[in-house]
Amino acid sequence: MMLETSGTCTFAGGSHPPDSKEFTAERRIVQGPPVEVVTLMLSQHIGAPCQALVKKGDVVQVGQKVADNDGFVSAPVHSPVNGKVKEIALQPHAAQGRAMGIVIEVDTENNNPHEPVNDQFSETFDVTQYEPSRICEISRQAGLVGMGGAGFPTRVKLEPNPQMPKDTMIINACECEPYITCDYRVMMEWTYQVLAGIRLA
Repeated sequence: MMLETSGTCTFAGGSHPPDSKEFTAERRIVQGPPVEVVTLMLSQHIGAPCQALVKKGDVVQVGQKVADNDGFVSAPVHSPVNGKVKEIALQPHAAQGRAMGIVIEVDTENNNPHEPVNDQFSETFDVTQYEPSRICEISRQAGLVGMGGAGFPTRVKLEPNPQMPKDTMIINACECEPYITCDYRVMMEWTYQVLAGIRLA
């Protein structure tokens, strides 16, 4: 129902659909179905788009850096699969319409699922073994970016700035959309990894 206030149409309270979290809140994270082709966009974050480090016909491995850029506000892209580069060309992009992407044909015989590394994280994980500059560099080389629409590179957020010192960090694990329980399950299953990341930051 629309209410008219001071000549402006508005509504009171907004929309509050049911959370419906119960469908997935207690379901463990599982591997998705196998795929035959993946496309890695060279523009996955705000800032300078990456340049391909591979070419058509190259064989790539899981975790291999396939694109990068020297810009400060940028983050490298890594292959999530073993496979062969089919082409590097304009591809459909969720925000830009079309943008350059690396298309990889998956080696379906050589792509075992990779589970997150848990054994090196525990309640006693020692963050003091890492210098701040090393933490920033590792974050950059890992290609870590925010999960928001801009995909802001994490390294830029972590970089110390004497002119603007940081004294407070907010850990946002709120999932306001109905059905979504991704952050909840990550915190439940990979608790020590999350805590280690927070302490490193």
